[in-house]
Amino acid sequence: MATITLTWDNTAVIGSVNSLNQTAYKRIKAVGGLFSSAGFTPGNPLLTSAVTTDADVIPNRIYEFKVENNCTAGGPTANSNGFKEQIVFECIAATLGKTSTTVTVSVNLTDIDFTKVKFTLRKQSDDSLVATATENKVANAASHTFTGLSGSTGYYVELEYLTDIEATEVISSDSDYLNDVCGGNVDGFKITTDPVIGMVRVTNTNFGSFIDDVTGITGFTFDTGDPVGAGDLQEAPHGNTSGNVTVTVSGSLLFNPGNVTIGVNGVPVDCETITGPGVYVLGPIVASSTDDISVAVNTSACPP
Repeated sequence: MATITLTWDNTAVIGSVNSLNQTAYKRIKAVGGLFSSAGFTPGNPLLTSAVTTDADVIPNRIYEFKVENNCTAGGPTANSNGFKEQIVFECIAATLGKTSTTVTVSVNLTDIDFTKVKFTLRKQSDDSLVATATENKVANAASHTFTGLSGSTGYYVELEYLTDIEATEVISSDSDYLNDVCGGNVDGFKITTDPVIGMVRVTNTNFGSFIDDVTGITGFTFDTGDPVGAGDLQEAPHGNTSGNVTVTVSGSLLFNPGNVTIGVNGVPVDCETITGPGVYVLGPIVASSTDDISVAVNTSACPP
């Protein structure tokens, strides 16, 4: 439980001969309904001389407050400036996910009166700023995915919460609230991206033909039960590779001649013109386990 301190001007209260005492009321704005006079210190009813009381509240909910002057006649009379709003921010947990190049941060905002969350990503090693983003609350959550990150690298997340108090946007890190960000380089908010894993991608654009086997790439086993026809794909990780790669092609070529190629990280290494079924030797290639290797049957002869 948190506390919000109410203060008000009681000049009109003590200036009225009809004033008996005062009552402070509260309710959660999003819930609405009846106001409650329970959970105040000092408790209700308050003396006519009272100008402050502490209200017990649930953190991260916007509350509406009013103070009524109870009179011997003609009352009670509520404060004339309408319901006053306030919130106590409290840090909440985040859910983190990762790949080798991304970190996704999600915050559950069920029964929490935030309108937005500001996400900040920093490196664990030197606290340097990577990126920031502010996302709206959608379906009781706010989330953001940071992209373009480095593999096997430690990051951490800082969070700031935003909401509207009396039609003015406020942020949790403001000096009137938490005076700091939530999260940081601590458990629950730090994460290390996955290692970069190189992939073998076997594709085919030449209708009528099939890639039946690919050998010679360390750690990669072609699924010979699932030949790669036009529009198909086989992909899997691999290990450090050095040497020639053998590609077995079957079927007729709609585009004849065609070619079979191999490349590393998008850079062509070798191309062999093909006119029909056969076993083709490509390379040699040199690729580390973090490099991408592409093997493809295509629709034209190799360039001269």
